[in-house]
Amino acid sequence: MIYGVVTLNYEGGSLTITKKKAQLVRHYVGTDISDCFSLGKQSTTIKCTLMVKTDEERILVEQLLHNNIERELHFTNHYYKRVIPSETFDTKPFVDGVCYIPVEFIALDPVPYDETSGEALY
Repeated sequence: MIYGVVTLNYEGGSLTITKKKAQLVRHYVGTDISDCFSLGKQSTTIKCTLMVKTDEERILVEQLLHNNIERELHFTNHYYKRVIPSETFDTKPFVDGVCYIPVEFIALDPVPYDETSGEALY
């Protein structure tokens, strides 16, 4: 995973990407009819546990997480635009030479983009 220009290593199996949409479902009283009105896509939430092996890496990651600068977040075959870190994160102490940092990123543009073409995936 690459956030801006910094490569981040995350623990295998810890990555979750939550997509949300806003909708209004309205039932018409006295009938068997309901309608759904789309209110658009909400921000996408990306959670994972980062792994760092040195104090220098930990400080760099903490600096990234303290900023509210919008960056791109790249994965193997897709990426998200306008990504910011969430307001809180929790740095764990080093265990066996590895520091685990559970993080959450918020993609303000909720649509993933193809890494090679740059086109929206949906």
